[in-house]
Amino acid sequence: MDANFIPVERVYKEVALQDPSSNRIAQWLDKSVVGGILDLSHPMIPEAVQGSYTITALTDKGEQISHSFDIKEYVLPKYEVKVHLPSVITVLDQEAALKICGKYTYGKPVIGSVKARFCRNAIRFFWFSSPQNKDLCKTYELTTDKSGCATQTVNMTAFFLHKNIYSDTFEVTAEMEEYGTGVILKGYGQTSFTCDIRTVTFEDVPEAYKPGIPFEGKIKVVGPDNKPAANEPVYLFVGSSLKLELTTDVNGVALFSLGTSLWKDSVHLKASSKNTTEHDHYVYGLRRPNYRASHHHVTAFYSKSSSFLKLMQASSKLPCDSEATVRVQYIIQGEELEKGQEVLDFFYLVQSRGSVVQHGRIPVAVKVGIGMNTTKANFEV
Repeated sequence: MDANFIPVERVYKEVALQDPSSNRIAQWLDKSVVGGILDLSHPMIPEAVQGSYTITALTDKGEQISHSFDIKEYVLPKYEVKVHLPSVITVLDQEAALKICGKYTYGKPVIGSVKARFCRNAIRFFWFSSPQNKDLCKTYELTTDKSGCATQTVNMTAFFLHKNIYSDTFEVTAEMEEYGTGVILKGYGQTSFTCDIRTVTFEDVPEAYKPGIPFEGKIKVVGPDNKPAANEPVYLFVGSSLKLELTTDVNGVALFSLGTSLWKDSVHLKASSKNTTEHDHYVYGLRRPNYRASHHHVTAFYSKSSSFLKLMQASSKLPCDSEATVRVQYIIQGEELEKGQEVLDFFYLVQSRGSVVQHGRIPVAVKVGIGMNTTKANFEV
């Protein structure tokens, strides 16, 4: 393909396949590219020599490329061992579920004994001469049930979750011994540790506000596993004052709208899953639950006439082959209108892929003595 990812015409004068001993075991001559792809194949016998094979191709333009691949012997295991852990463990968790399962390659459960070691490793400081902290580990001896799985509830208080001298990863090594045959296979699993209980972010929030026109946006809340937190309270502060108490939907999102008539200059917004602006005092070596807030600074949009117009964002994706409605909020100062003017014309155009696909005019009756107004335009998408 060229720089624009468009297939180019090429003739491959020679394509050669070499074995690990540099012996040419296959070749193709004067092969043309069809649609940018040259499809070739060479059968490999089961007794093929193990090692690195190389494919070299030379085009009619003098271009040469090569690619290597390995052939290795694969021994199918009799069964496999899988370790299942929570996607994340938080500083608030008192317990964690550990599950170790064994299954034969054809799906039947393995009945046997399991020895599992659950660890949180200490952080090593190699420049310290003093004795290092020891890894925290617990060993469990279990037996699989009829489903081929062994479960254990791990007491997390034994792993000093509030101390910062241990890593943010939990590791599990497991050995399963099959009853009757004595065959032993190993499994491994790990999961992460976090103090972040809730993380709040602003989404689709403008960088500037237009005085008199509502300031709108979204707040998203996710849990420690970065999945949306539904039905969660979220608090929106303007400056140091609590303005809104919201609840997230099934997608972890809460919509908000703030009046801006009294806003001046720069405004600081804060969204938090806690209804306070106070912070916990720092204690050396202590890890606490963290509720990450989001901050956003907005400035006033400049308009010499103090007249403003705002396109309202669609609440969802617009489907093709349908008619869409776009809402427009506006404030037009009276002194900007001509004396006796009864109609205000709005002009619009719609662009798609860099081209104007639609344009038009919307006449709107002038409303005297009203601050913000709303109009709408319909167009096909």
